Amino acid sequence: MIEFIGDGKIEGTIKIGISKITNVNWINNVITSGQLNIGHENGVHTKVNFRDGQVDESIVFFPDGITYNNYEFDGTNFRGKGKHIFANGTYTGNFLNNKSHGQGTFEYLNGKVFNGIFEDGRRLNGKVTFQNNNYFEGEFKDDKPFKGTYKCFKNNDYYEGEFDGANFCGKGKHTFANGTYTGNFLNNKSHGQGTFECLNGKVFNGIFEDGRRLNGKVTFQNNDYFEGEFKDDKPFKGTYKCFKNDDYYEGEFDGEILFKGTIKYTYSDGSVYEGTWKDGKPLNGKITYKNNDYFEGEFKDGKPFKGNSYSLRIDKLLDKDNLLVLCEAADNVHNSLN
Repeated sequence: MIEFIGDGKIEGTIKIGISKITNVNWINNVITSGQLNIGHENGVHTKVNFRDGQVDESIVFFPDGITYNNYEFDGTNFRGKGKHIFANGTYTGNFLNNKSHGQGTFEYLNGKVFNGIFEDGRRLNGKVTFQNNNYFEGEFKDDKPFKGTYKCFKNNDYYEGEFDGANFCGKGKHTFANGTYTGNFLNNKSHGQGTFECLNGKVFNGIFEDGRRLNGKVTFQNNDYFEGEFKDDKPFKGTYKCFKNDDYYEGEFDGEILFKGTIKYTYSDGSVYEGTWKDGKPLNGKITYKNNDYFEGEFKDGKPFKGNSYSLRIDKLLDKDNLLVLCEAADNVHNSLN
């Protein structure tokens, strides 16, 4: 251990064991200026610069390249304020028991910067700004983002919610260019119960899987709605309600509200069609009218074409070849009763 007693001065550099003293002045046992390079047997060495009777800079060098700069040292642990140089970046701020603790800033070599609160060497609360100016601000857990806000400047996306490390996970709200999703997330994607509100007024509420709609209800700007299953994020099988003409559809879909396959369609006048549907029109099936008359067979351009028809008013089931006769008879009966 090097002791400075009384007043004195050393000009130039002298070596004491594995330590060096350079241009040191001291008064009343206190160093007023100069530099100490104190070596330790484990390969660690400390460089301390003095100016005007105070420590101007203190640096501790470790064999693995880690450097503590301007920290207080109680003989065992570093504490107080200073700078710690790591292999992946530099921390500047408060320190306790050899770890970053309290307010501080970590500047990573890759350009990322964290500014906030540390606890026991780990990030606790603050803001990470990335190289592209995107940022996360909020709480950290196990040194990873846990709950807060993520802003993406490239496409103006904005996320508020929970995280699992670098991924959106748990409950949150993600604002896109075309609308806002609020609900559950997994691996940066909507997953589970959630609601997507489009800027054009359309709203989906239901279940998402891996970022796509799976099952739920879409309400359109005019209050029409589709409710049912989705496939590849598009309506697949369910019910469509049209409020303009009060029509009601149940069956399969091909993408955005294009009926296909075997369906059930309820018209506003109470008539019900059940059968196959193609290009937005009935193809082959049965239409039952409100008065229980029906036609069953082929349709052309959305109208009965060839098949069997039954009318309670004439109480006769006609063969498909007599369909035109039936239609004329039904019309005559209808006209006579009205």
